[in-house]
Amino acid sequence: MFGLNSSSNASAWKKWIEQRNEARQAYEAINVDHARSQHKEAQRGLYELMRELSKVGSMVSEPPAEEEIEREANILRGRIAHYRTAGKSEHPSYLAENSANLAKLQSAQAKVSDTAASLADAEKRKPIAQKALEKIEADMPKATPKALSALQGEVTSRQSEIAKIDAIIASMKDETSHASAIEAEAEQAAAAVDALEADALLGEVSQADKSAAATRLAKARKASENASQLADKQASARRGLVSRKSALESEIAELKEIYRGAAFELGKIELAEAESELAKALSEDRLKPLLDAVNRARNAMNSNAPEGIGYSTAQLQVKLPIMYEVSAPQRIEC
Repeated sequence: MFGLNSSSNASAWKKWIEQRNEARQAYEAINVDHARSQHKEAQRGLYELMRELSKVGSMVSEPPAEEEIEREANILRGRIAHYRTAGKSEHPSYLAENSANLAKLQSAQAKVSDTAASLADAEKRKPIAQKALEKIEADMPKATPKALSALQGEVTSRQSEIAKIDAIIASMKDETSHASAIEAEAEQAAAAVDALEADALLGEVSQADKSAAATRLAKARKASENASQLADKQASARRGLVSRKSALESEIAELKEIYRGAAFELGKIELAEAESELAKALSEDRLKPLLDAVNRARNAMNSNAPEGIGYSTAQLQVKLPIMYEVSAPQRIEC
């Protein structure tokens, strides 16, 4: 869980969205229709097998009854016992055939039993999962403009941190190249010392020159060591900054998802209010008195109108738009 300012209810929204998604997935994963289809398919397969195994003219229920299945199984067991007693010399393939048929019958019966259990389990768990989902949805955190503003503030805060990190990384000097240059200088100093040592053996160089070269080499090696340490430190700092930036980007993505969820729920509330106001404004209770007033005025005019002049009775038909969050009639007539 990322750190959140105390003024924000992002934690509550994050927890609610996670719980709702889990509950929704659990609810949708229970497919009663699929389980019922699998059970019917198993029953149909058992029925077809029973038709195939039963004597011509025998009645087979659809789905087959338990006593019908047991009757057929007993017939097959009797045949198997007979052919085993008779020995392999008498119709050797019959024993294998009837044994295979009994195995197929038992397998088909087991499949019906298993799919029946799966269907019963799905039918039992579906309403439980639905109630769990409905309870979570009913416990939704309050969606308000203030909550959205707080969530946006969390995003902005992290974006500011990322901008600072980018600025620091951009300002970093390339210490690796600097360390490489100093290391090259140290190598050159070492080469110079080697050359002076060789010249000393030949008697072509003074002790003072050798001492100066050794001092230069020591300084170069120390500078190279310091530069290498600085380059390692900078690389470590850069990796830390990049890691921090990546974590912030992940938090921003998560916060934006939470924001969208909260904004959608707030939008539903606002849409319901707007649709409710529209439905009220276009309701028969409001429109009919206005229409009645028009018709009373027309009737009064008709009483005193010159011959040949008349006002018809006003009628009103209103077709309402689709309402997504409130219940309202599609058409109003008065």
